[in-house]
Amino acid sequence: MSSSQHDAMYVTVGKTGEAVRGYTWRIWARSTSFYLKSRAPNMGHLKLSLHSFDPRHEGMEGFKIGMDPESAFQQAVNEGRVAALRTGNWPTWFPGRRLNNDATLVARLRWTWDVCTRLGSAPPPGDLKRGAIGLVAPLPQEPGDAVDVDLILSKEKPYWPGETRARRDNACLGPLRNTAGDWLTGVVVKRIANHYAPPDTAIGPRPKNSSDEVRAVSAAIDEMGFLWLIEQRMSREALTTMSPSG
Repeated sequence: MSSSQHDAMYVTVGKTGEAVRGYTWRIWARSTSFYLKSRAPNMGHLKLSLHSFDPRHEGMEGFKIGMDPESAFQQAVNEGRVAALRTGNWPTWFPGRRLNNDATLVARLRWTWDVCTRLGSAPPPGDLKRGAIGLVAPLPQEPGDAVDVDLILSKEKPYWPGETRARRDNACLGPLRNTAGDWLTGVVVKRIANHYAPPDTAIGPRPKNSSDEVRAVSAAIDEMGFLWLIEQRMSREALTTMSPSG
């Protein structure tokens, strides 16, 4: 993929010519911020926002995961349109993980082998908007494998870790640029999931059996400061019977 600037970027997992096997995420720039949301039905409430300094909203810069808006999310839960389990305070602000003097790892999107192979196809992403670019990452190949997309914010220039190899593997996503002059990029990395394990709080309630499993996403802050968003199999019963917030 080229390093030319885009208005938005989309990322998912799958095989060329087949239905996607994971949720599709749309990432875009608007004013002094960047945003991320899923394209899947009933997933639009979850929103990652990256706010640069803006004199109109002084003191509000930083990274935030929350519901957009909270009232609509609560209504969807109450009406049974969304199954969710939350703990702690929402929205949640977090610092990211500094990679060098300029670049910060903000979030890691993860798709594991089991979710890509056992749950079949995912909701279609729809058409890309004009000016956007999309990337379909390859599926995890073996049990225990994961495909990650690391989202990185930088100020001086676009940054992709291991750029030479990432470009050879067509694994670079972006860049996007906001009006504050910040850059947002993504890089696809194949990993062994247990070697790069998420926090325990990022693992949702396990399904009892195949009839109890549902495609879901967990969000948790790593002890190093960045956000995990992990698509995984969860228990439908647990999500619908436990409290949506805590």
